[in-house]
Amino acid sequence: MRPRTLDDALGELARADGEAKVIAGGQSLGPLLNMRLARPALLVDLNALPGLGAIDDDEQAVRFGANVRQREAERSVTVARRLPLMRDALPFVGHAHTRNRGTVVGSIVHADPTAELPLVARCLDALVEIVGPRGRREAAVADFYLGYLTTELAPDEIVVAVRFPAAAPAAGVVRATAFTEMARREGDFAIVAAAAQLDVARDGGRIVEARLGLAGVGGVPVRLSASEALLLAATDPARAFDAAVAAADAAIDPDGDLHATAAYRRSVAATLLGRVLERAWRCARAVPGRG
Repeated sequence: MRPRTLDDALGELARADGEAKVIAGGQSLGPLLNMRLARPALLVDLNALPGLGAIDDDEQAVRFGANVRQREAERSVTVARRLPLMRDALPFVGHAHTRNRGTVVGSIVHADPTAELPLVARCLDALVEIVGPRGRREAAVADFYLGYLTTELAPDEIVVAVRFPAAAPAAGVVRATAFTEMARREGDFAIVAAAAQLDVARDGGRIVEARLGLAGVGGVPVRLSASEALLLAATDPARAFDAAVAAADAAIDPDGDLHATAAYRRSVAATLLGRVLERAWRCARAVPGRG
């Protein structure tokens, strides 16, 4: 059913008593329905709800309403300027025709631990805006994800937006990003994905902020805090990359499955993390005006 107000949508979820699913783009839920992995009694379509289709920008954050398509974000000047890590990741999400329908919020809420946008959300400390019968609340992505395809969202709640903190780097600091993944075929789910965002001081070349993460190495996207700390402490960051990769290897506990063994995922994770570190570092060092 297609409600016209948020209150109507919440009412339908409440009456379904846990047997309903919310749908916007359908690119995550649709395959589960096709494979009979999800069999809801009711689908609640968000597309007619007002106020959920905008990318809103202020000085501190970029907010994506629940109906914002991935393709819109991919083409957004705001995303390119304010969220370069998301800009880098979006071309890896499925195919162009699925990005035309799939939503930014839907991918994040689906909580696939190999998916690109949940990894970006984890790296950037995104906040999930939730509405339910008990009112409005928000949850940090770090707390929102509980495990494979599992979040702390209640069956009678709706995620109406995801907000990404997007404060500009300080004066005299260059921000550089990189994202990559390994998949069996272009557009397939990633076996492993890696993301890096480095804020590098123009004077002296120290890393003043690092945001690193891996997907496909556990039940949730993994933020690499120990690796970040090593980079922040390094007087010559490039010489610390090997240690950062080793710290990441110690922090992950990948599972094996029909797509890849645990050992293979671990090996790929080390390789990809090294690549995004080197790529982001080269981009930062190439910015004109560096001291």
